[in-house]
Amino acid sequence: MWKLHGLPDAFVSDRSPQFIAEFTQELYRLLGIKLSTSTAYHPQSDGQMERDDLDDLLPEAEFQYNNHVYSATKYTLFMLDTGRNPCMGFEPRLLNFNNETANKFFECIKLAQEKAKAALAKAKDDMARYYDQCRIPALEYRLGDRIYLDTLDIETMRPSKKLSHRYLGLYIVERQVGLLAYKLHLPRSMSRLYPIFNAVKLRLALLDPIPGRCAPPPPPPTLINNEK
Repeated sequence: MWKLHGLPDAFVSDRSPQFIAEFTQELYRLLGIKLSTSTAYHPQSDGQMERDDLDDLLPEAEFQYNNHVYSATKYTLFMLDTGRNPCMGFEPRLLNFNNETANKFFECIKLAQEKAKAALAKAKDDMARYYDQCRIPALEYRLGDRIYLDTLDIETMRPSKKLSHRYLGLYIVERQVGLLAYKLHLPRSMSRLYPIFNAVKLRLALLDPIPGRCAPPPPPPTLINNEK
């Protein structure tokens, strides 16, 4: 990518060892690249495909990707980057044509980028509106809250996933990381597990989970002749 478009300003990845290694982090720091890694569970960044057998098809895939008209921008990446679409070899040929002047070429790229920015802003607003219609605001936790941790993506020693506990805990919230992630105080037996989790993986432990089912404290002892 860098040989065609230069170095990126930011790089988003999961927490694979090759991305969070000290060498990689120091290299990104020297190159001025901001490394943004996802939390232990983040639905918006999950589902990325990693394949090792597509090397021969990458040039064709890259060309098709750059030549695709996107619904958000209404343009291809070739048009936004170079101001024209690539020659495919089967377009109708024009015998007589005039070369574009530099000013016309510049205005063409400028107009295409302005339209693309407006289309991207509209697409962003539309996606946010559709997403917010079914979105439930995440609960906010405070320092010291007692939390249950979802075990959906955590391997335990249980022989059967169906018979395993649905939640683990209780754990204490140490601090908030970002907007929707929290760091938990985990026991030493879970030291290999990254302690920062997305809010969707957490569940607040209520003091009285079933109203009226919490046993009241016993009454004070009755003294008879100054004896209990």
